[in-house]
Amino acid sequence: MIFGLFRKNPQGEARRLAKDYVLWGAERIRGELQKLAIRVSKRTIQKYIRRVRPPGKRGQTWRTFLRSHRSDIWACDFLQLHDVLFRPIFALLFVVHGAREVAHFSNSARPHQGLHQRIPSAAKPQSVAPAGDKVVAFPILGGLHHDYRLAA
Repeated sequence: MIFGLFRKNPQGEARRLAKDYVLWGAERIRGELQKLAIRVSKRTIQKYIRRVRPPGKRGQTWRTFLRSHRSDIWACDFLQLHDVLFRPIFALLFVVHGAREVAHFSNSARPHQGLHQRIPSAAKPQSVAPAGDKVVAFPILGGLHHDYRLAA
């Protein structure tokens, strides 16, 4: 068999993988050994990892990761709130961590407020929307619901 060399010393192969591939965990090493037809338990591999790898910091901490990727991380939150009359209000919030600012906000009670607190104009979707930075309300389902967009 082609893998006969490894069958003679599975512990040595597990130690070699643990030493050469520091970012691999016990489960990954176990999977690689299974590809070589070597059956070893995860606990046995963990024992060899402790012997081969030096104790201490092994990689990046969460603080380092967040600090280096802060400008690319966004957070999203979807809230259900109730007003004074106990009507449900749904709010969607996007926050940019790097700038510490709200990127987008919308709520179900006043959806046009998500477009930078602008009041919608009563324009029809068939008519040509006025140029500028205005919010236009488009009726949906015969006026039961409205879609708010910035006018082009």
